[in-house]
Amino acid sequence: MVDSPHDKLFKEAFGSVPAMAALLRSVLPSSLAARLDLGTLSAVPGTFTDARLAASESDLLFSVELEGRPALVYVLVEHKSGTDRWVTFQVLRYVVRIWERVLAASPSPSALPPVIPLVVHHGEVPWAGPTRLVELVDLVVVELPELGRLVPDFAVLLDDLTVATDAELESRQLGLFATVAAVFLRDARDPVRVVPAVDRMAALYGSLRRAPDGARAVALLLRYLSLVADVDPVEVTAVLERQLPEAKELVMNWVERWQEEGRRMGRQEGRMEGRLRTLRRQLELRFGPLDDSLLAQLEGADEEELDRYTERVLTAGTVGEVFVASRVAR
Repeated sequence: MVDSPHDKLFKEAFGSVPAMAALLRSVLPSSLAARLDLGTLSAVPGTFTDARLAASESDLLFSVELEGRPALVYVLVEHKSGTDRWVTFQVLRYVVRIWERVLAASPSPSALPPVIPLVVHHGEVPWAGPTRLVELVDLVVVELPELGRLVPDFAVLLDDLTVATDAELESRQLGLFATVAAVFLRDARDPVRVVPAVDRMAALYGSLRRAPDGARAVALLLRYLSLVADVDPVEVTAVLERQLPEAKELVMNWVERWQEEGRRMGRQEGRMEGRLRTLRRQLELRFGPLDDSLLAQLEGADEEELDRYTERVLTAGTVGEVFVASRVAR
């Protein structure tokens, strides 16, 4: 699985123990945070998310002691443009996968460790979805308490970066890199907010660049902007050259890469559009006009899915077989 730009930046900035410890102190209920020994916090390798959701979410897992006993903190990072109603259910599935891995270890534990689920959201709009599993179940479980007791329920903690202010993010004491990364995760996709955000964070760039491994951190932030920001690089360059005069060469190299990346993406998007037009024409010649749902599925397809559709278009008996067969192939 190839990480998206959002995954890459979040994992680089928050995958460190100090940054994650600061994040947990700021979002966990104070009574719970006080019982965690964050000095024992350590990253656990591996991922539990579904491959098909790789473009819209990623995850991190940490182990920590809770009053001397083992516990786990599961962090799901959600970066969809809108709220996904089913994220809480997805988290339940991921927690079960974590427990399955725990049970598969040798020696087998006598009890399952508690897993603290945290969803970090940085979409283009604020979070508006459920945070309790029961909110996804038919209301009959509320109307019939004797049934409700038989239905699983749990809640996830939500950290919505979309609505956090600069002051709130800075007050978390995440460290220079994670603080700027959080602002960029929140603002970089908004053409109106991205340049002002780059300018507002200016006071931190110099300090970050002088910190250990700071040049790499600045380069990661610049690359993230080049991949996700819908803005003329000249605008961002003007701000960075003013705020980072000592790093002019770094900035100019980044601008050249940004412009080349834009040209490359333009060529790739052009190829994708050509493939979509050709495949749609083939489908309509064989099966007639496509309805809105199939058009949406076709236009939302990635290259791998387009390959599957193209392989099946000449042999499928119905248009539905083209798309259903592709979903099963996942």
